Amino acid sequence: MANQDTGTLFEPNCLGRLVGRLQDEPRVIGTTARQRVMNAEMLKRIRPDITPLRWWLSPAPLQGFEFEATFVLNTALFNIVGALPVLPGPCQVLRWQDFKSYVAVWCVSSARSP
Repeated sequence: MANQDTGTLFEPNCLGRLVGRLQDEPRVIGTTARQRVMNAEMLKRIRPDITPLRWWLSPAPLQGFEFEATFVLNTALFNIVGALPVLPGPCQVLRWQDFKSYVAVWCVSSARSP
C-alpha cells in the first residue's frame, strides 16, 4: 500500500527504492521518502517562469529552513522517548498485512486502555 501527499513530486526512482527496501528486508513493515521544499531549480520543472530572485522573495526559503529544523528536533525527541508516531515524509509504502497485524492492532488496543 502506498500513501502520498497531494501535489508531491518524486525523484524518478523514489517509489522503486521504497518498494525494493520492503522486498530486500522482510522484517521492515514500512518505508518512507525524505521530503524537501523545492528550490528554484526544482520548481522550474513545473513552473518554468519562476526566476531564482522570485523564489528567494517567496516564503519557500523560510519554509525549507523551518521544515529541516523541526524535522531534526522532532526526530531527536522521538528517539529519546523511543517512539515515532508516524512515518515522516510525503510518501509511505507499507507492507499492509504486517501493518494490520501489528501496528493497527496495537494502536486500537492502546486507544481503548485507560
